[in-house]
Amino acid sequence: MLDALKRLDLDDIVTVHEGDFRGMSSKPEPNSVPFDFVWFDCGGPAEYVRFLEEYWPLINPDGGILVLHFRYWDIAPNQKPDTPANMVMGSIANEIKRQQAKAGPRRNPRFRL
Repeated sequence: MLDALKRLDLDDIVTVHEGDFRGMSSKPEPNSVPFDFVWFDCGGPAEYVRFLEEYWPLINPDGGILVLHFRYWDIAPNQKPDTPANMVMGSIANEIKRQQAKAGPRRNPRFRL
């Protein structure tokens, strides 16, 4: 990803924070908050809920974008090779709704399921 940012000449405007996300919400420079774009790709439902609890307030409410790699939960394996898996919304959708309700109408980054 870092190589791609460099090739696209985005490495000067994108800051990548690598490491365990827990407790890191207090580390960014104050002038880099709120975040305009957040990509989170780590763990399973428990980690996503923990991430949202800690970082939701740091996402820009005026058009900030949150990208989550994990959103669905596979509830049954495919019975036939060419059929899609049976999927349902994961617990992360409920956590996003909780964070939106807690933040109020003016503190909600754009979100679509």
